Amino acid sequence: MAESNVDDTGKDIWSLISLDKLATAISSLGERIDQLKDDSWRLSEKTKSSSSCWSEVINALKLDDNEKNRHTLYKVWRGDRHKIHALVDEKKSEIKINKIKEQEGYESNSTGNNSVSEKVIAPLHSEPSLPLPEPHNTRTYQKAITSGNFYERHCIKTEFISLTRIEWKDTYSRTHKKTKPGWTRIFNEKLRSIGNTCSLRFHSACIPSGVRKHNCSDFWFSTACTGDKCQRKYIVSHRRDMDNNLMLLFRVDTYGEENHSEDNIMRPRKISGEERLALDSTGGVLKPMKEQNDIYIYTIMFKDGIDALDNVPLAHAILTDHTVPGIGYFLGNVIHSVNQVTTKKKLRPPSFIIIDFSAALMNAALQQFNIETVNKHLKRCWNVIHRKYSAENIRSLSFIHLCCCHVMHAIARSLNAEKIEKKTREAVLYIFAYMLCSDDINQLYDTLGLVINIFGDPNEQNAKEKLDRICSLKLNVDEESESVLKDFDKIFRTAEVNEEELKLVDEYFESDEPIIHQSPFNKEAIKRYPLLNEIVIKKKIKSSNNNALFSASIMRIFYRWWAYLPLWTGLLFDFEERYANEIQQNPSVVYYPIRYSNAVIESYFRTFKKSICQGKRGKPPQEVIMALHRSVKVQSKADQFGLTQSSKGRKRKKTGVGIVEKYKKRTYDKIRRRKYTNLIDKFASKRARQKEDQSQPDSVTKKYSESNNSETNSSSNKSESSSKTPSEKISINQSSRSSIRDSLSSSEAAAQVSDEYSNPIPFNLDVSANINHQQNEISIENSLNTNSSFIVPNNLNIVNEQYKVTTHQLSKDLSIKIPSNSEITISGFTLKWPTFEVKNVMYTGQAYTLYNTCAIDSALFSLYFIYVTDETISSELKEAAESSPYATLTKTFNIVEKEGWDAARIYWLLKCNILKTTGRLTRDLFGSVDELVFSFLKSRQRHSNEIICSRPDCTKKERKCTSTDLDIL
Repeated sequence: MAESNVDDTGKDIWSLISLDKLATAISSLGERIDQLKDDSWRLSEKTKSSSSCWSEVINALKLDDNEKNRHTLYKVWRGDRHKIHALVDEKKSEIKINKIKEQEGYESNSTGNNSVSEKVIAPLHSEPSLPLPEPHNTRTYQKAITSGNFYERHCIKTEFISLTRIEWKDTYSRTHKKTKPGWTRIFNEKLRSIGNTCSLRFHSACIPSGVRKHNCSDFWFSTACTGDKCQRKYIVSHRRDMDNNLMLLFRVDTYGEENHSEDNIMRPRKISGEERLALDSTGGVLKPMKEQNDIYIYTIMFKDGIDALDNVPLAHAILTDHTVPGIGYFLGNVIHSVNQVTTKKKLRPPSFIIIDFSAALMNAALQQFNIETVNKHLKRCWNVIHRKYSAENIRSLSFIHLCCCHVMHAIARSLNAEKIEKKTREAVLYIFAYMLCSDDINQLYDTLGLVINIFGDPNEQNAKEKLDRICSLKLNVDEESESVLKDFDKIFRTAEVNEEELKLVDEYFESDEPIIHQSPFNKEAIKRYPLLNEIVIKKKIKSSNNNALFSASIMRIFYRWWAYLPLWTGLLFDFEERYANEIQQNPSVVYYPIRYSNAVIESYFRTFKKSICQGKRGKPPQEVIMALHRSVKVQSKADQFGLTQSSKGRKRKKTGVGIVEKYKKRTYDKIRRRKYTNLIDKFASKRARQKEDQSQPDSVTKKYSESNNSETNSSSNKSESSSKTPSEKISINQSSRSSIRDSLSSSEAAAQVSDEYSNPIPFNLDVSANINHQQNEISIENSLNTNSSFIVPNNLNIVNEQYKVTTHQLSKDLSIKIPSNSEITISGFTLKWPTFEVKNVMYTGQAYTLYNTCAIDSALFSLYFIYVTDETISSELKEAAESSPYATLTKTFNIVEKEGWDAARIYWLLKCNILKTTGRLTRDLFGSVDELVFSFLKSRQRHSNEIICSRPDCTKKERKCTSTDLDIL
């Protein structure tokens, strides 16, 4: 810092330190600042010690403690250069303020308050040791004592409350010399802090103007209890000029006797101008009732101020009629109930009603609170903005405001439906966010004119520059709201997920009713910018090569939303102070808009489902009503006595006392297979086994020999083989690879072995019925000569020379694996038999694993049997075209004969796109035969339906739709 009136030495000092650092170092001395005049700047043994004030200042500035620096600082302080004394006084006051704030923060933390940033000043209670002054001994006073009415006219006690500077600014306007809206809420909280339990009714504050006596209060008001029998009254006064000190002290004189008995009817406080209601509904709580519509719980949340703790659930309703009359009846009952408990029979409506895009909620709220339609409400908003009403008239109205998050998501859905590119969509969404945060009508129309030049003028050559300029504007909201509104990726993702809501929004906002075209905001827009009429209504202007950003669809979106401008922007924020015709506008006052969101009631619904409903869905209505009533009663009781709720003790078992209702059956998104499995005959296998025992069954022959050239023995050797004992055919080895379990059960599996000549050989094997309790394993190795073959069925039937087993006797034990080269003989044809499941089979360089292959095995094997046995069908399949599915079937059967069923099944699944060559190579094939095989071989039957569009502006009324699915109308 360089100054013109300093010498050379001073210039050296200011190059090392700043004036602010010097003032801070001097103010750190505190009460010893006056000692700087007497402390010498010359160096000596006394002045060089740590007790020297100048040494402390120089050490704080981190300079060399020499006579040159000491002399320079001494001259600055003694000569009061650069007004150093005033700067030091300011620093001292800042230090005191910081100490007070730290002390208050420490006290607030010690009392358990987690909010450190909020300033809390403890109330100042009266000293009980100081008695109140006795009133004058007059005849009125003596009469009041004798009659017992002393409390009515004479002060019982005096206490004091304090308001911070910020709280006082929120209460009183020095410019207009009157109280601000919401001042009663602040004083009501202060009176409750000193022990008030009454529901108070505040009277207008008295603020004397002009010259007044010294003892006259410059601000005072009275408030009384709203109870019928309670006579408690408070008079709050202030007898000093209102200044900008840290704290203002108010005197509270208490009069009257308090009476809060059970028969005393307490009246609630009236709603102030800044309070609002949030109205919404939720589902997923109650069971759907038979022959009834979906059941929703409608809730009205009362919001007072901006504090998160000022949210009160006002009313609930369980409705199945979601029309305007049904919802309006619920709102009418709420209004009637509120009128019954107010002192005045006329309801003071809320300032705003926050809703989503439900047209039924909007119309029902307007009919019950304002007795008007949406079209009339828009015209009334236009008159309010143009200062046509007084403050009293404006206070008697409620205004609809749409949730800002729902607005942004609806706009994003509209942009997605128009198939606009991503960069343009984000730019348009930012323009809408800028409009949503704006609260000036002229600024909004100027923004609309710039939008028309960018997207509506085909001859505009600087459209991209103007778009970049409008996207560089900052949003007039707080940082949290700005981050929410500018998170375009999340908004567009949510819009894609909730795409079904677009029809409801478009049906309401794209209506051909005169709501859009007769809106006063759209009329003014067309009057200011005639080009908008040519683009949207007459549709005469077409795009050209001059403006690459020209888009008539974007202009229609802006025109659609502009009709409802006051419902989603900040035009009506602080409407009483800004638009009342008897209040003079102050251009210096800046009004910051508030981002109204429906998140308050949605958060309440989440808490309602988790705490009251305990996370259970599908409760009966009577249980929900009882739980909700119990919760409200407990909260009211706890708030009355200042208690915190706890969940001690065990809960008793709930007893159902409600009426038993008939409910719909539960439905699921996934198709349930129980209805198919119930149709399966569980005893079909037993009956088939009995039939096969009576007749000669088709046998499965398994070849197992050491050499590949071995053949099955002829039937002439059967008698010779049948005379041999089973020990000669089978040798048991403990080290064999194939094994069975060694856990034996009480039941024995007896198998009667019979050959073709009815020579039975009994063979018993004890096998456990429960495989889950198997412990040990016994390995069995089958050593057979070249003149025999072997098969291992479930019951280990041993036959002569060729060991045979019927198809219903195949093994179900997974530990005994059937070889992959098994064959089956049907009507003299020897066919390859597909084994159950495919595990780690290599095909085209990749290993595949398939489970539950019953459906595809049965379907392909039946077709393979027809292909082999019927020459006519086989020749037709071989002559099919290459693109035909029959050619794929023929190639599959050729692979069966060459490589086996494992490769054939994988080839079929790959050709039908059921199995992929990349990604997961393990697949569960549980399904139907039609789904896996037959649907690819037959042509689907196509049905055509005629559709007639109901939109009057549709260019193609009648349409024909063709589909393979038959619609049930």
